[in-house]
Amino acid sequence: MPQVSDLHQQIIKFKHWAAMTDQRGGEWECDYDNWHDLWSAASNAITAYQDGSIPDAEADDLLYVLGRDNECENVREGLLGTPKLIATLAQCAISSNDADAKWQIAISVAESQLPNAADLLRPFLSDTDEYVRRRTLMAFAPFAPKEAEAIAIKNLDDEFEYTRIAALHVLHTIGSKYLGAGLDRLASDPNRYVRQNVKELRASPKKA
Repeated sequence: MPQVSDLHQQIIKFKHWAAMTDQRGGEWECDYDNWHDLWSAASNAITAYQDGSIPDAEADDLLYVLGRDNECENVREGLLGTPKLIATLAQCAISSNDADAKWQIAISVAESQLPNAADLLRPFLSDTDEYVRRRTLMAFAPFAPKEAEAIAIKNLDDEFEYTRIAALHVLHTIGSKYLGAGLDRLASDPNRYVRQNVKELRASPKKA
């Protein structure tokens, strides 16, 4: 039986530290002094379960470390060589409340070019977290362009400016015939970053 108890013990140490740490900053996890121990334990767990047969408890632990490592992404990088484990974790992550684990799993599914990538990514398209939805749609687009196109067109009117920006980039990525209309619609968007992206995409070569 693979020894993953070290990972759980390292997580306990991290959580003990986190309980006494100001977590208001976006990169608060980076201040942890024992990341190398946590990375090592996560790497051992990845190796042990690279065939995808990871128990739920260990999967939850690995997703937890993945989420806390969202700035450096060392854990995610280690996962990229284990497509079966990524597929299993993607299914486990659906019920997770950890947005930082979910978006990393989504882009890892895409980067690994998993044969069932569209099916694995689809649940995250309706996630409660805007960033997860946005990153997932961009990862999803190459695998299901028509479906992604429909979502992107709807997202042109989304309340979140970065969702609107991502919608334009998805339409550009898949070479959608609706890109021009989308650019026209958002050319006078109240958000300056949206308008800036409109200008940049107008100047960008069209996708075939």
